[in-house]
Amino acid sequence: MKIPDNTKIQSIDLKISDMKTSLHFYSELLGFKKIHSDDNEVLLSATGKLPYLLKLVDDKNSKIRNKNSTGMYHVAFKFKNRKELARVFMRLFNNKVKFQGFTDHLVSETIYLADPDGNGVELYADKPKGQWERKMGQVVMDSLPLDLSILTNELDDPEVWNGIDKETDIGHIHLNVSDLLKAEKFYNHILEFNISNAFYPGAMFFSCLLYTSDAADE
Repeated sequence: MKIPDNTKIQSIDLKISDMKTSLHFYSELLGFKKIHSDDNEVLLSATGKLPYLLKLVDDKNSKIRNKNSTGMYHVAFKFKNRKELARVFMRLFNNKVKFQGFTDHLVSETIYLADPDGNGVELYADKPKGQWERKMGQVVMDSLPLDLSILTNELDDPEVWNGIDKETDIGHIHLNVSDLLKAEKFYNHILEFNISNAFYPGAMFFSCLLYTSDAADE
């Protein structure tokens, strides 16, 4: 049975080594709101209500994952438009957060960074679907430098900060795998995710939706 087209990633749980430091990053800087907390875990979302997007689990024995091992490469938070992405960028920039890169993927504009435990974080906004190029039933993607003025020019009130936009959700996750062909067999042949892009060197992208002119969500 094919995975339903409307399947979404609702939440992600992260083991972190220091709750205070992680809350500063996810709540005070990125602007996610606290739903619930107890001795060793905190639930966060963009609205401050359930369902949660992030569960932070305090684990003093947690270690930073070796980048050459399998596991989560990054979690990608999707913003409803370029302006809301720009607002968070300015918030991070003004607080001297270290960025890892800024990329134009042709289908989206993306900011890369890492949380205090080294977990990869992507912040992005899709470009209008009408601008997406398609080839052989797949979406054409690239990794081009992103002109940050495209973001900053969106804001006429860059100092305003009321937290992350309430419509922000998890757009996708990327995984490091040991064998791309085995991963394709599992996600495409068994779970029946659609292949949205197989042209990118060393990577493969899957989606619940078939990428027609009207389908754009990862």
